Amino acid sequence: MVMNDAVSRHLPRRLLLASALLTPGCGILNTSSPENTKFLPQLREDPLAAKDLLGLKLIREHEQGFSTGMTNKPSFTEVSRTFEIDPTQRDTIFAATCRIAHEAGWEDKHDPPGDSTTSWFGKKVSPPRTCSVTINSQDAITLQIRLVNHVKLS
Repeated sequence: MVMNDAVSRHLPRRLLLASALLTPGCGILNTSSPENTKFLPQLREDPLAAKDLLGLKLIREHEQGFSTGMTNKPSFTEVSRTFEIDPTQRDTIFAATCRIAHEAGWEDKHDPPGDSTTSWFGKKVSPPRTCSVTINSQDAITLQIRLVNHVKLS
């Protein structure tokens, strides 16, 4: 009987250790691929990725390379920027940002382009990339830019 009590007391520890070893990103089953930053420079060089876009104040930025997790689901290369804007200048800033996108070679993703003044989506074909320009519809004080390279690396 003493043996069963000892086993039952240590069972939670064993389960904890086993789960830690088998959790993605930890232990023996760490099959997540390292981040591949091959396409980050191309996205960073895009005029929409400028940290001083239209002289606006950058309040948040994020960059990540391509990676896959245990399920082999891709997480594509991405650059995103969030800027603070004056809500009274919302339409002007949105139009100017979309103009910069067109000048940089981004084509309207939806044909015909929508008449929205809060979101615009663009694409480039080679390599396949998408971009989004969004003014936060809740407070209209942030401009968000997101550039994604959709090339799946093996």
